[in-house]
Amino acid sequence: MSSVVVDALAPHAHPSAAGDGIAGLRLLVVVSLVVLTGTALLRPVAGAGRVVRWAAVVAGVVVVAGEWALTALAPRPQHVLASVVPLALAVAAVVVPWRRFAPVVAVGVTALALAEFAVAWSEAEFRDAALRTGVAALAWFGVARPRRSLHATAAVLAVAVLAGAAHLTAVDPRRPVPGVLQSREVALGGEAVRVLVAPQRPGWNLVRVTRGGIAAGAAPERLTATAPRPGTGGWWALVDLPPGRGSLWLRRGGELVALPVDTGSRRGPDVSGPDGPECADAVLGAWLAERVAGGCPADQLTGGDAEALRATVGFLAARGRRSVTLVADHSPRASAAAAVVHDALRRNGMTDSGGPVLVVAGWAAADRALRDVAAGRLPGGGSYLAPWLLTAPLLAIPAAQVIPLRQSPREPAALAYVAALNDRVPGAVATPAGYAAWRGEPDTGPLRLYAASLVTMGLGTSRHAHGGVTWFPGGGITPVSDGLTGDGVGRRWGTSRAAARSPLRKAPRRP
Repeated sequence: MSSVVVDALAPHAHPSAAGDGIAGLRLLVVVSLVVLTGTALLRPVAGAGRVVRWAAVVAGVVVVAGEWALTALAPRPQHVLASVVPLALAVAAVVVPWRRFAPVVAVGVTALALAEFAVAWSEAEFRDAALRTGVAALAWFGVARPRRSLHATAAVLAVAVLAGAAHLTAVDPRRPVPGVLQSREVALGGEAVRVLVAPQRPGWNLVRVTRGGIAAGAAPERLTATAPRPGTGGWWALVDLPPGRGSLWLRRGGELVALPVDTGSRRGPDVSGPDGPECADAVLGAWLAERVAGGCPADQLTGGDAEALRATVGFLAARGRRSVTLVADHSPRASAAAAVVHDALRRNGMTDSGGPVLVVAGWAAADRALRDVAAGRLPGGGSYLAPWLLTAPLLAIPAAQVIPLRQSPREPAALAYVAALNDRVPGAVATPAGYAAWRGEPDTGPLRLYAASLVTMGLGTSRHAHGGVTWFPGGGITPVSDGLTGDGVGRRWGTSRAAARSPLRKAPRRP
């Protein structure tokens, strides 16, 4: 069995859209740090005129502010000393009588900076905090008038700060960003395999690969076989990763490789349950848009989704339906959605004792329900899906799926998300969770029902070119109703003619 550490072919350490700005900011930080270090180390021979002191102050401020900005572009937890110490030193530089307290201040500041370097250097998330503290201490040597005997201390501190700045500002494509989702290609079994690690935080992580027959784990002796998950593509494994730097081990056949990971120190969203892949897609969508993901979508029901469910019940009531078959699961979102549906049924004089299937569960339960509809094990008359179930694997099941949406998946914004997804993570499936996190704001526009079909004849193509990308490869999603009201009350004579003629009762046949 062979073992080799794999370098990433496409690490995406920082979002490409911000690449030029990050490079320029790094250069500014490095130049300012050189100025600051020079003023501190050359004090014994160059003196301490006003120009020198102002150069030290401005350079110190630029370095600290620049490192803050770099951290914001790749968000990580902040060390409390990184905020308190530089501020305290700035105040002390104005009010402390330096000549009298120079030895005490110099030794104390240097000891604090070096101690924070020693503690924080082992935690990659806090290295930028240690750098800022060291910069503040070094600025003191450039502004104040310490004794000549303390310049050796300044030299030691300068070396530590320079080393830290070089480490933080260097572009190392092999180093993962701590605590940020990672997407890389590795050579495994003679093929290029795309590996996704989400959310790359301590604890349970989902590992997605684009080839079957691969096992993944935190140690070579503890590997979990990857397997498909409902509602999405690829092969997935749940892996428990320790804090900080480490390796993700992958095995295919007799070949074993190690992928560098850096989980940081803060735990991320819980992806260990059946809704984990959807949560991972939300993290992925935020990562594509250079944002930090919030909680998992299945943790709560949004107001827009609740309105869509009420409108769906109202639509069914307007068509004369007296009952539905409700499919839910035990997630907080599904429980809240079931309550919304039951209230809308009651207001329309309907029950949940049979009839068209209305699915408000997560991807796993929805997959089972749709396969039951396709096989005739659940009532016919079509299946109606909650908006978060708009994924190609679920729509490909021949169960006459209808789904309430505010915008068509063929709109330019949706296709731009699909294009970004295909470019950065080839093989990934477009999902409402990823799209919402990428977009950063809810969809607007009137609610309409859309029907999914594997038959694409007559659908045409979008007028907006996005390289031929589509939300539902091999199929189409077309509107079958006019605008719906979200109050959940069906209006018998307000149903559109297009909806009345819509053939929702029969599942479309595969071509």
